[in-house]
Amino acid sequence: MVRPAGGADQDTIVLRDDGGRVLADVIAAAPLPIAEVNALALELARIIGAVHARGVVHKDINPSNVLLTGAGPVLIDFDLATTVAVDRPGFLSRRELAGTLPYVPPEQTGRTGLPIDHRADLYALGATLYELVSGHPPVSGGDDLRMIHDILLRVPDPLALLRPDVPPALSDIVDRLLRKEPDRRYQSAEGVARDLARVAARPAEGFALGEWDFPARLSAPSRLIGRDAERQALCAALEDALAGGPRGLLVAGVPGVGKSALINELRQPVAVRHGWFVSGKAEQYHPHAAVGATLQAVRGTGRLLLAEPSDVLAATRRHLAGALHTGLAAVTALLPEFAVLLGAAAETGGQAGAEAGDHEEPGEDTGDPATADARLRSAVVELLRVVVSPSRPLVLVVDDLQWADPVSLHLFDALLTEPDLPGLLVVGAYRAEEVDAGHPLTPMLARWQRLGSARPPLLLENLPAPESVRFVAELLRLTADAAAELDEELHRRTGGNPYDTLELVNALRRDGVLVLGEDGWSWDRAAVRSHVGHGDLLPVVRARIERLPAESVRLVCTMACLGGEIGVGLLARALDVPVATVRERLAPALEDGLLVPAGPAGAGDEADAGVRFRHDRVHQAAFTALGDAERTALRLTLARRLAGVSAVAAAEQYLAAGELDDDAERRTAARLYRTAAAYAERAGNYPVAERFLTAAVGLLTATGSGSAEDPELQAVRVRQHAARYALGRLDEADEVYAAIEATATDPLLLAAVADVQLNSLAQRGRQAEALPLGLRLLARLGRPAPPEELAADLPGRAGSWSSSPSRWTSTRTWPGRRAPTPGSSRARACTAGCCRSRR
Repeated sequence: MVRPAGGADQDTIVLRDDGGRVLADVIAAAPLPIAEVNALALELARIIGAVHARGVVHKDINPSNVLLTGAGPVLIDFDLATTVAVDRPGFLSRRELAGTLPYVPPEQTGRTGLPIDHRADLYALGATLYELVSGHPPVSGGDDLRMIHDILLRVPDPLALLRPDVPPALSDIVDRLLRKEPDRRYQSAEGVARDLARVAARPAEGFALGEWDFPARLSAPSRLIGRDAERQALCAALEDALAGGPRGLLVAGVPGVGKSALINELRQPVAVRHGWFVSGKAEQYHPHAAVGATLQAVRGTGRLLLAEPSDVLAATRRHLAGALHTGLAAVTALLPEFAVLLGAAAETGGQAGAEAGDHEEPGEDTGDPATADARLRSAVVELLRVVVSPSRPLVLVVDDLQWADPVSLHLFDALLTEPDLPGLLVVGAYRAEEVDAGHPLTPMLARWQRLGSARPPLLLENLPAPESVRFVAELLRLTADAAAELDEELHRRTGGNPYDTLELVNALRRDGVLVLGEDGWSWDRAAVRSHVGHGDLLPVVRARIERLPAESVRLVCTMACLGGEIGVGLLARALDVPVATVRERLAPALEDGLLVPAGPAGAGDEADAGVRFRHDRVHQAAFTALGDAERTALRLTLARRLAGVSAVAAAEQYLAAGELDDDAERRTAARLYRTAAAYAERAGNYPVAERFLTAAVGLLTATGSGSAEDPELQAVRVRQHAARYALGRLDEADEVYAAIEATATDPLLLAAVADVQLNSLAQRGRQAEALPLGLRLLARLGRPAPPEELAADLPGRAGSWSSSPSRWTSTRTWPGRRAPTPGSSRARACTAGCCRSRR
């Protein structure tokens, strides 16, 4: 431990070493007498309590981070310390885990789905005390995977069995600190200190633990309340999938009912089988994302793969290269982690590519738009066949399917129905009330049941009164009678919704209606009834946001317009402030638990770290906190700031902002739309691409200095025509072709579009229209008209061809081929083909 020594000039730091012995060295030298152990434990508990009182969680308490000095123990090394209220780590690789493995609690491994909070430090204190008494940590030996397995499942022997001189109460205290579920542990360092003080005063006396143990911050019970049957069904689904049974599982319910919490119960069982858990999420307020939720989840598999040992990576690389064949380009273009794994230098698409600097359009030739979706599905299925197996199973989760784009739904469908994918369980969550008969998910749900690809959906309801009482009792550590009294008032507004109940209880605590005293929580029932009110809980969440400092409120609302999860670097660009300033403004929202960190702690540059909304309801509250006019103005500001940073992000904001008045800005936005459309096309997401291209046509048409012959407008219309053709919107594609034909000055460009249009007409049996179209094209290409006798005979031939459309389509499959890029080899080939047909 070092302190400033003073006496140096302003350009020099001189540190004084205060000495002290590292606790790990003391343990290695000789076991301490039990009386000294108890005294040291009490001092450490009080130190940790003081740290927690300042809103700090250490996250790396272990014997190497405790110094023993003449003035008492000192806790050091706050490198991983955080002030965030809730940290929900993803399913991280072993290399990404924060902390010292033998001392981290189960939730810090990312294998439980539970949040990391101050109770993680209490587990680490228990592991440190266990080693202080026994000479070894509660989990030790073996490789990292074995250690993670033991952290999740193995219960260490009680200290009283290892050392007869250990007081039973001290052994019980350490046992309680080491409980796997956070809410089965001590809830506060103060509660630990009180019990340790009782042991110090009367070592041989037994007593009930935790009589004065209440958390300063409230969080949902770590064990699901009222979901025993659903949890069993979930685990059975995993077992069935690994045994070759149905590969799909759907979970439905209203917001806040606990769909994600239930699905997270799969993390531990798949982890103990040395498998992985990855997830993606569709967003309500981010409908123009080029790369959807299912691909997000697949990218998570790539991140976990990259953390594997080099020999495993080399073998996986060889197998992937051999299996993907023609799908290699699609995978490396859309999944940057696999591009790194496969050594490809392809650009990345979607938000990841946007943040990397997506100023230029990707290469034009992405293949047939009509088959792009199918090619992507095939490539991802082949990829997972290489990566996933019963010995390394994968749980792949897609949340909020009700908002998923068509490409994500089709890919999700393929993962459920394609054969030969052993070791894979695909889980989807959706809001049943938002999936009506006309929703594209509805026929898929019926089809999966008919094919036996998925189990019947698990439909989660709000908790009935008895289970809601249990929820409140465990949340506040109340007796059944006290919990019933409080829940009777809460239930009037929440209806037993777990998220709403937690939110309302925290609101009562913040507003002083629910008070923590020496004997636990107390309240005035009339005050609770008055405060609870009626109606939706969204105003309660919005009130939490509005309590933040003004700059933090602005940040949260800005983030709501950008998406549910965003990198800190991009957020800094959007706000036009340094990353350090963003960190300062994020802190209040993170400390309140409205936002949570995204990605591994301490990984890479701080600008690369991410942050996300804790829950969809928080995102909704932040998004709706702004009026329509204010939100539109904010989106326009964001678009302008991001235009030189991320074309895709800027295009999304321009599209949501609506009309533009300045011609120069219209052209800027149109170019951004083209780039965003190209990324969407590369992902096979033609609905999004078409929206961007149609918006670009509108802007360029409205430009005062533009004209129908504008080359930029013509180029956009060519791609708009191809996108509508790929979507099967052929009548609308006809309108675009008519506009191109009427204004095109470059016959090669027209030939490129005609290649698609002729096929479109033929597929609809409209050869009589195709013939004059082809003749007009030949004329514009400088070819003379056919002889009069041939021209007179063509309508009759068209009739015979109409009755045998295979003569037109023997080499093509509807809806057609990709429109060649003007001037490309395909465009020249198309032109040559037209000329040959003339001869």
